[in-house]
Amino acid sequence: MLFVVLNAGVAQAMESTTKTIRVVKSKGQRALVIFPNSVAPQTGETYRIIDSFEEGWSEESAFPQRNYTIDLSSQVGRSSTTAGSTSVATTGLAFDARFGLNWQNIELGPAVSILYAGVGTTSTSVIGFGGFVDFNFIENRPGTFFVPGVGVNAGVKIQSSTMSFGAGADLFLKVFVFDNATALKIALLGDYYSGKVGAVNVASMTLGLGLGLQVYF
Repeated sequence: MLFVVLNAGVAQAMESTTKTIRVVKSKGQRALVIFPNSVAPQTGETYRIIDSFEEGWSEESAFPQRNYTIDLSSQVGRSSTTAGSTSVATTGLAFDARFGLNWQNIELGPAVSILYAGVGTTSTSVIGFGGFVDFNFIENRPGTFFVPGVGVNAGVKIQSSTMSFGAGADLFLKVFVFDNATALKIALLGDYYSGKVGAVNVASMTLGLGLGLQVYF
């Protein structure tokens, strides 16, 4: 995203047939504008507007697209695991990788994860496979800076020869602080999984905080 400040009395011409700009915000003779990808303005340059905006111009055409996404994130959380009549609290660190399709209000796709958890000096690892759906409160389209929303996910977790099934939800905020295609994602999350170890029912509930990097293309 490129922003410049334009003042009245400018001198350099812009080719009206191929280049257009969009005014995002204005005050008096100063304005915050967006240039298309074909223009790379430099500090101190001036432009002369010689006609109105080109018919059919859209903000999306000035930015990289957000049709697909790759999401790499980590989460730290506190889990309560119950096996029969025994309950144990653990702290864990998880890493997720997701690929998704973006339809602006909805994003969905497959996900894989690996979780490391420990109790005292004992640690264990869990591998997860599943899918996710993010519901964006604001359309996640080119030019949007903040995208809050809620997400749901479901899948299977494998620990040694034990499998558990469950689902989770998260409240997130995506902030495009790096560029129009790369967002920092912050999330509050929770999930519930259950399975069996022999004849014993095992259930785990986790609450945590997530931080990740989401790239769109």
